Amino acid sequence: MKQLSITNMCFWSELCVGHGDDLLYLFDALSLGGESTPLTSLTDPVDRQVRDQFTDLVATFARTGEPMLAGRRVKPFTAEGGDYMVVNSTPTVAQGFRRCQMGLWAGLTNVLKSPECNFLQLGALVGSLEGLTKGVTTTLTNTTAGLTNATAGLTSGLGGLLGGGGGGGRAPQRPLLGLG
Repeated sequence: MKQLSITNMCFWSELCVGHGDDLLYLFDALSLGGESTPLTSLTDPVDRQVRDQFTDLVATFARTGEPMLAGRRVKPFTAEGGDYMVVNSTPTVAQGFRRCQMGLWAGLTNVLKSPECNFLQLGALVGSLEGLTKGVTTTLTNTTAGLTNATAGLTSGLGGLLGGGGGGGRAPQRPLLGLG
């Protein structure tokens, strides 16, 4: 069986660390009897070092509410900056975490047009999408204005259909179907 190091990056073709596997840095995986298991115990000294550092990061965040690395506050992740922590044997802060993918998911056309995202070859598509969204926005705005104009004459009680006002100075109308 292949021994996995949780500090190594891997690609889709290899066995990888998955979502939630970071909990092994905080809690040892134990058998149902509460004993360490050979397949999940951290034996590599670097893995143990990373676990200690990760545990410190989580504990500091729980205690202070601030993400800290080497005693310095880490800026929150934003679409513009994209700062993120790289947790390995020498933790650091890096920028631009999956910038092009994030730009695509969030529809950030300025990011998708950037030189670093040219490999996606989305230049023409981004221009089309910008035009499309402007057209959709205009259509929705005009439709909303039309609906507002169509209902402008109605007052409380839907013009008297449900009782109340809307009679235009006339005697109050009885509610439709006696619903009032």
